[in-house]
Amino acid sequence: MIITEESVTFFRDYLALLDTMEEAFDYILSKEMMEQPDAMVKMLPNIISGWDQINKSHRLILENYSQNEAILKCVNHYYRKVSKYESDVLVELNIFSTELLAKMSQAFSNWRKEADSTFISFVAQ
Repeated sequence: MIITEESVTFFRDYLALLDTMEEAFDYILSKEMMEQPDAMVKMLPNIISGWDQINKSHRLILENYSQNEAILKCVNHYYRKVSKYESDVLVELNIFSTELLAKMSQAFSNWRKEADSTFISFVAQ
């Protein structure tokens, strides 16, 4: 598979987005934020925006790299293990469940390890 400079840039940006999402989860679930529920709720739009960006990225990845078994598996794992929490968090937005957010954060973190190993080869070329 030929990787263009544009693809390398895309995957670098994608991995940076995943970094940002993980940092956002860590921040929201930090002790300081747990003591400020209003501040936590204010951060949720950033998480929701990040989900939107990840979903857009995945659509683009699947359009261009769906023939790559590792990529297909990784993106499918995201939808099975992580994104299932998106709608739950949106439904409970008014109630704001830190427990639910913690579960999603853990699922994201576990999936993130797979994503790093899958996509890092595209950036290293």
